[in-house]
Amino acid sequence: MVRVAALKAQVREGIVEKSPDGLSPAEQLARINEAVSTLANDQQAIWSDLRTILADAASCWWRPRCVESGADWIEDHFLHNIFPL
Repeated sequence: MVRVAALKAQVREGIVEKSPDGLSPAEQLARINEAVSTLANDQQAIWSDLRTILADAASCWWRPRCVESGADWIEDHFLHNIFPL
């Protein structure tokens, strides 16, 4: 994120000097935006597929009403098995 902020500042200041990879700050930001967009779209597609698989398996761990009913178990599991690590 620091790199992106620095690139945005360079664009704002009108800096067009190319980096060693031959890209200007604006071109670097455009490439970063493309990569982040692709990653976000992939994430959403995978999450959608996973939700379908979980629903088919009759799992409800990701539904709020199921999590609320298991909140005590989750807290106990976290405090005794995860937090100590």
